[in-house]
Amino acid sequence: GLASLTVVTGHMGREVEAALDGLPVTIVHNQDYAEGMAGSIRAGVSALPEAADAALILLADMPEVTAEAIDLMIAAYAPEAGVLVVGAAHEGKRGNPVLWDKSHFEALARLEGDSGARHLLDQHPDDLALVETGPGARLDLDTPEALAAAGAVPPPHTPARD
Repeated sequence: GLASLTVVTGHMGREVEAALDGLPVTIVHNQDYAEGMAGSIRAGVSALPEAADAALILLADMPEVTAEAIDLMIAAYAPEAGVLVVGAAHEGKRGNPVLWDKSHFEALARLEGDSGARHLLDQHPDDLALVETGPGARLDLDTPEALAAAGAVPPPHTPARD
């Protein structure tokens, strides 16, 4: 259900780009990736097509977010009814991804730090609808230990190259 897909790279950007070679994605490199998640959101929002009505921000370290979950979120997006933000949830607890109406793009483009856009959700509770998408909304694999616990074998450590 997505009109386009933009991938924001940071650490190991060339390797990620090579892994996606041939796929119908737009790749944007976040030069400020070391600053935290906000830099990636800023880079992604700035690369959106002018005609974009909304953006669904997905995190790369959440492997159990499904296409069905994304479709549920897109279906719940209803700006005419005041639903300008759609958040994935599991058992009523907010998670990721989050779909943002274009009315929030300017604020997303000004984010700083590593907390993402969580505070924007808190500032606009009336815009938000939560959609139950299952446990994948809350499974975030940020560390090698979390990857191992989920059954993945992390790649060998390589220093930042770009």
